[in-house]
Amino acid sequence: MAIQAEGVEHYPSFERIVDIWLSFVTPGAVHSAQAIAREFGTSRSSTYRYLQILRERGLIEDVDGAGNYRLGSAFVNLVRSCEDPSTSASIAEPFVHELALASGETVLFTTRIGDRVICTVALESRQAVRVSVDPVRNVPLHLGSSAKVHLAYLEEQERARVLPRLRAAKPGGKPFDPQALERSLAAIREQGYAISDGEIEAGVRSVSAPAFFPSGSLIGAITLAAPAFRLQDKVLKQAVLRVVAAARHISDAATATQSRRASAA
Repeated sequence: MAIQAEGVEHYPSFERIVDIWLSFVTPGAVHSAQAIAREFGTSRSSTYRYLQILRERGLIEDVDGAGNYRLGSAFVNLVRSCEDPSTSASIAEPFVHELALASGETVLFTTRIGDRVICTVALESRQAVRVSVDPVRNVPLHLGSSAKVHLAYLEEQERARVLPRLRAAKPGGKPFDPQALERSLAAIREQGYAISDGEIEAGVRSVSAPAFFPSGSLIGAITLAAPAFRLQDKVLKQAVLRVVAAARHISDAATATQSRRASAA
């Protein structure tokens, strides 16, 4: 589909941003920053600024880390209604269900929108005592294992921009130690997973691992969450192996999806 723009010489920025977003509201629409700049008559810097505004609000998302964009995960229901099988949520969903079935615990997949992490796929445990997904549907980037995975794999410059804003987001408004947080993020990158113990809800432990596009950019994080009494150290070790394996499968599926799309182009 060609992107249409009229009267670009006297085009107010707000209207331009809206029309750029509307160009994505078509089943399967994927546009590059270069194509948008060309069709809307915007400079490179303005184009990336507009796209960043849309991306921070979840209206679009990075497809492959190579400057291509589609509708964002904030509109998962809309994206699914377009029957696009290559969204991050669609790629992750079968592995969320597989891990939930194998573990018997609550499993979810999250993506980042601006300074928060949004749950896009979730399956709650069927056990009487279980972790509800509701408290972790929309959390700041420094609370919980899933959010910390997203924060850990931000580009260093982006992480430096985000951290000062997160300091006031801790419950009770108490400041936290940014150096300690950076050390924990470095550990997450080194070991390839994150563990949280009661950071969002008391008595809940969780394990999260990152999934990646072939380009190396983050697709999202898959998380297993359970009451702490069921996720003691021995069981926790097994949970880590399962979550890391599920994340790897999502990464592999993303690679296969991208290969199919490239072959069909």
